[in-house]
Amino acid sequence: MTRTWTRTLATLVFLTTNLPAEDEQTSRPPRVLLIGDSISIGYAGPVIELLAGKAEVHRVPGNAGHTAMGLAGLPEWLAPQNGSWDVIHFNWGLWDICYRDPKSKNQGRRDKVNGKLTHTVEQYVAHLEKIVARLRETGAELIFATTTPVPSGEAGRKVGDEIRYNAAALRVMHKHGVAIDDLHGLVKNRMRKLARKPGDVHFTKDGSRILAEQVARSVERSLRQRFAARRVKGATKTAWVPSRRISYKKVGEVQLWLDVFEPDGHRASDRRPAIVFFFGGGWVSGSPSQFHPHCEYLASRGMVAISAEYRVRKRHGTTPFECVKDGKSAIRHVRKHAADLGIDADRVAAGGGSAGGHVAAAVATVEGLDEDADRSVSARPDALVLFNPVCDLGPGGTGHARVGDRYLEISPIHNIRGGMPPTIVFLGSEDALIPVASARSFQSKMRAVESRSELSLHEGRKHGFFNHGRGDGGDYKATVRSMDAFLESLGYLEGKPTIR
Repeated sequence: MTRTWTRTLATLVFLTTNLPAEDEQTSRPPRVLLIGDSISIGYAGPVIELLAGKAEVHRVPGNAGHTAMGLAGLPEWLAPQNGSWDVIHFNWGLWDICYRDPKSKNQGRRDKVNGKLTHTVEQYVAHLEKIVARLRETGAELIFATTTPVPSGEAGRKVGDEIRYNAAALRVMHKHGVAIDDLHGLVKNRMRKLARKPGDVHFTKDGSRILAEQVARSVERSLRQRFAARRVKGATKTAWVPSRRISYKKVGEVQLWLDVFEPDGHRASDRRPAIVFFFGGGWVSGSPSQFHPHCEYLASRGMVAISAEYRVRKRHGTTPFECVKDGKSAIRHVRKHAADLGIDADRVAAGGGSAGGHVAAAVATVEGLDEDADRSVSARPDALVLFNPVCDLGPGGTGHARVGDRYLEISPIHNIRGGMPPTIVFLGSEDALIPVASARSFQSKMRAVESRSELSLHEGRKHGFFNHGRGDGGDYKATVRSMDAFLESLGYLEGKPTIR
């Protein structure tokens, strides 16, 4: 059953790269899989266009046929992307209700007079039960699309059968909590206008576009449910959904992404200040979602806030040196495309926590570790917001074992010189990884070259205390208020902090 995987648009090739699929669901675009017959072939192309920049949409190869073919095909269809799907939109029905006769001269041997029914409604239900069980194993949000209408004069299908089979399918879906996309209801009174010709179950280009628009809406709704509703200890349900995700770099087969949070009503013609955050995780693991709460807050205050993906050892076999290279590429990409992103190229800050704080600080201080071919645009940020950052990788410093004798190439504290950007550092007094003395030394060296450097020391707090969801949320709010005040002092924000 091996086939060439393609996106529905002929010029787009289905990705077979094994992208990371651990717990960092938001480090790449949401992945959407469309499964269906020739009706879905018609609407898949427009769906890809409608969700461009919001999701990575794929479709199974060719026609998924009837439910028995679906059961046979699922192992292959679900396998790409390590089986990691965020939303699966699926339908079976038109093939199941089709009567076929080997002697028929109609396309597909259709013959509702002399032919044999492909599947009884009982068989259809039994197959759907197995299909839904398998799809649920992926952990994806599931959407069942009702089977579109059978018009009078169709050679191999009886008018009204699709209604009976839809009713049976809905009982299965409701039983398992599967969302419904009622494509049948959408077009049932418009088939005369939208069908290719009388008696044809297929749609015109305009008809497929109408279906696609509803499919795209259904997918977006499921994506919002998947990524927006999250509960953390001591907090209510909060939406942390990027406005869009954009690719900023490709290294071999690895594509790196930026999660972009934009203020309401943001336009490309705006010139707003921006900040790019880098997640923590010891240069080994981690997820851009760590700073989604910070991004959403700053977007609500008028900034364009971005959380960047970068290569880490667990997923890409890299070292801290590649992390810094990616950090420079991210800042440079944002500044280079400032006009398209509605950003002021002269007000691009960088932030991060722990190893991500190191990446941000190193991008600002280290002159090397730059692999971009075009370096005409500066990669140095205009301000730094650092949460328990690793700034000293020298002998005895955190992370020295990872860089060894090359520490001078990558250690921020060893590369401070004139012209450093204004910086604020947040640190807990009981941080077991980042000594307070190291933070004070960083501040002292920054001030020695007449660069603004603030140290916000939090008594009794340990490493990572600033993260959303820690404790009762008080430390997160306190550090966000201080971050807000710092950025306001630079002219990046206006007014007082709004976090409560």
